[in-house]
Amino acid sequence: DTSGSVNSEELKEFFSEIYHIWKAGAVVDILECDMKISKPKYEYNGKMPEFISGRGGTSFLEPVQYYNDQRKDYTTMVYFTDGYGDQDECKPMGEMIWVITSNGYKKGKFPGKTILIPKKKNNILTEISHKIPSISKVNIKPGNLTKPQSIISSIMSLIALFGKNKQLTKAKLP
Repeated sequence: DTSGSVNSEELKEFFSEIYHIWKAGAVVDILECDMKISKPKYEYNGKMPEFISGRGGTSFLEPVQYYNDQRKDYTTMVYFTDGYGDQDECKPMGEMIWVITSNGYKKGKFPGKTILIPKKKNNILTEISHKIPSISKVNIKPGNLTKPQSIISSIMSLIALFGKNKQLTKAKLP
């Protein structure tokens, strides 16, 4: 989510988490989007881009439709966002994880799983919404994790669960 409601610090937070997913061995494709996909997808190379496109309003529909159209190429769509947008209208046809900023909208009905980025003063816990059935299956122990491993561990555990223990080949991260 590169909309105007996502500030520079939150974008840095997104790319910090994306870096750790990439460093764990995932092939990460990035889609920058606000009201629409603002530039073609690109493979993440370990660095935050110097220029981020978008910065307008927010619509989740086009990136989710892109994922639906291309889902044979991806294990999971991970959407980094502040949560302000039309999530109620999104209908992903595959597995989806929403990573919501610490100051984001947390009361939305996000399809799929939801992970909340903790506030900076509380870096110990990763909050996972009640939407995740049977957390024991994902082997997440929030009290024993510290950031950034807490969020990356949660995301990678969910991706592995979605991939039914197959080796991760791609993760979709708008």
